[in-house]
Amino acid sequence: MTRNFLKLFLAASTLLSACVSNQKTEDSKQKDTASHRETVVPYSTARNYFVRNDYNDADIHCIMVSSQIEFDSIFGMATTMGQEGKPTRIDFDETYVVALIGKITDKTTTLSVVGLVKNDNQLMLKYRLDEGGVQSFSMRPFVILIINIQHQGELVLNREM
Repeated sequence: MTRNFLKLFLAASTLLSACVSNQKTEDSKQKDTASHRETVVPYSTARNYFVRNDYNDADIHCIMVSSQIEFDSIFGMATTMGQEGKPTRIDFDETYVVALIGKITDKTTTLSVVGLVKNDNQLMLKYRLDEGGVQSFSMRPFVILIINIQHQGELVLNREM
């Protein structure tokens, strides 16, 4: 009787182990398929611009800009001397802009992009906002990303701490 019970137990545990192993394989296939749809989106950062003073102050927010007229209503050029002092050229026929803009602050604040990925029709922008000590002047942190129009999608923000 004990032998039969032992055989039955071994057979059942082998069958159960095979089912669990098969389930893990199916789960990993689904995760692999989902991760293959997620692609890193290349971008460049625009330099030598500033947020205009007549732009509404608000907590950090993100905007998509697809025309020069709209861009000029938000940003101005901050040209300085030398070759590196020219504002980055933006061609709105081939690219569009995603801008993260923070509120005016008297703290040393850095706004940086951690990553930009596309998953189906969603564009996920991961960013970081670091605040430092108080300074003697006010500033508005912002970052301007230049992205090829082939990578358009619904924008989703994800702040990393």
